[in-house]
Amino acid sequence: MGQKKFRTGQLASVKDVHFELRESLALQMRDMHRLFTRSLERRIATYGIKVSMWNYLRILWEKTQATQKELSEALGIRGPTTVLILASLEKSGLINRQRDQKDRRNVNIRLTTKGIALKQVLLKYAVEVQQLALTDVSDSELKSFSKTLRKMRLQLEKDQSVG
Repeated sequence: MGQKKFRTGQLASVKDVHFELRESLALQMRDMHRLFTRSLERRIATYGIKVSMWNYLRILWEKTQATQKELSEALGIRGPTTVLILASLEKSGLINRQRDQKDRRNVNIRLTTKGIALKQVLLKYAVEVQQLALTDVSDSELKSFSKTLRKMRLQLEKDQSVG
């Protein structure tokens, strides 16, 4: 009996599943993420910024301020890791951390003038990397790809809420 190819909606017994690495969407997306990250980090390293720091800056550039907990939740990163990265950002003079006067459990994070100034400088590198990746991708391909990603994300988010 031949092996079944893995496809949406077709779950076979474990002995019948044929699922090669190159067919794994998760692995393909992980590889793309790694490539995007390396390309971006190579460009922003000149400014002493690592991609781990970049993710926090991106959120803070969109908000006036955020709590440490909000940043952790937005990025899906545990609190202790966030504390370390925020310490690096603070040491670099890019953020200020201050205990909330109304709720001492919260630590408010704000960009410094230096952190704000880096926005336009660093965002151009993110745009550059994205444009590089999209060099041979048509507008219709990108639109279709984005629509597919949104559908996949929705399904996986639903799965996260299941018991």
